[in-house]
This record gives sequence, C-alpha cells and structure tokens, in this order.
Amino acid sequence: MASGFIKIHGNFTLVDSDDADTPIVKHLQKDGYGSIDLNILEGADKFILFRPRLDEMVSGEFSVEPDGKKLNVKCNAIFKLSIKPDHLDSFLNPKSKWVFNGIADKFLTSFEADVEKGLESEAYKYKNRFGEGDGLRYLIEVKTATKVKDLS
Repeated sequence: MASGFIKIHGNFTLVDSDDADTPIVKHLQKDGYGSIDLNILEGADKFILFRPRLDEMVSGEFSVEPDGKKLNVKCNAIFKLSIKPDHLDSFLNPKSKWVFNGIADKFLTSFEADVEKGLESEAYKYKNRFGEGDGLRYLIEVKTATKVKDLS
C-alpha cells in the first residue's frame, strides 16, 4: 500500500439524526471517539471511504466534545494514511470532492449524525434498490499530499 497525508480542516456541530438507532452523543460520551469518516465522491453513487484514526494523527488537533445533546467537532489535523494503490489518484486529486460521513467510536463503529452548523451542505438526488429520493451531504475542507511537508 502507498502512504499519503491528509490535512482536514473543519469546526462543526453534530446532532442526532432523526432516524438514528443509537444517539451519537450518548454513545460517544460512553465509548469515546476514534476517527472521522470521510468519502471521496466518485460519480453519482460511488464513493471511497477514508477513516483517519487518532493513532494516525501526525500533528494538529482533533477533538469531539459533548455540549448537551450536541457534539462540537474541531479538526485541524494532519493524518498519515495507508492508501490502496487504485485509490491513490483520487486521494491526491485536488479536484476530488470530500464529504463528511460520520464519527466512529474507539472501536471504529461508525455513527452518522446531522450537521447542525459549520460545514457547507449540498443537496443531491439518489437512486438505489429501494427507490429514488433527495439527500443532503456535507462538504469538508481537505488537502492531500504524499509528503507531510507539502501540507504546511
């Protein structure tokens, strides 16, 4: 596998999704957080998941703090990731569209939540085996490189 560095910048507030099985705030207060989940969009219905973990953080700050029934996420950090060779071009492409997908606990169980504020939202249409509909995704600021010094 190839290595790559990702610099993530975003300060935003999360609230539980209406359709959440487990309240994210309650769960992460109990089990802590371990990663931020991001997708690169590769067309209308294809994406590549990346999960920068706390133990992959090279520098900066990544914190998830409870605030009542909300979570305040602060991420201005650089992570070193292992990248599958067939995903490296998309990872390094400055035109790739990066989307926030959720926060995972320290066991890497991912929990989705709604973004209340702090990230740009984008409406989209989807079609899957259950039908068609409208969705909302949240874009997050990301820079990537093969060398950490290129992200300074």
